[in-house]
Amino acid sequence: MKLYIAAASAEIDRAERLMKIARAQGHEITHDWTHEVRAAIAQGLSEDLIPDEVALVGALMDIGGVVTADRFIYLVPPKPISTSGAWVELGVAHTLREFVPRPSYMRPLQLVCAGAPFTVRRSIFTRLADAFVEADVDALADELVLAPWWVTLRRAQQIDAELSGAEGGEIL
Repeated sequence: MKLYIAAASAEIDRAERLMKIARAQGHEITHDWTHEVRAAIAQGLSEDLIPDEVALVGALMDIGGVVTADRFIYLVPPKPISTSGAWVELGVAHTLREFVPRPSYMRPLQLVCAGAPFTVRRSIFTRLADAFVEADVDALADELVLAPWWVTLRRAQQIDAELSGAEGGEIL
């Protein structure tokens, strides 16, 4: 399967681990953005200081990776880690899936969000995913259990209650 794995640059190690496992399982990574990020880090550059021509090529390569993927996996960062690029890539994936017809030789694009249940509900856009998994590696499964959004919200509510020590009420 062709995969695009999106993550916050601050979680580059997490993304590289999942890409390594995916390749070992025979999956193709449509674009490995971690090389460009590692190069920028080695030069001491933050994203806003990367030269425009390099940033443009990187952004187009990332979008190309999303376009050619069979499955888009978003490694939702835990708070307080934030990202902007991965959110844009998620938006591209949603747009492709909902509004752009795919050629018949391509599989329908699947969107998977990986992370703790209370992190995957951080946005209305993550809630549109086809599947939610807690363990990153579960996003690589051939057959995903497509959980309805309310199942994920109930699980998130249980975890929130456990973390706060409070009793969780019903969401629905």
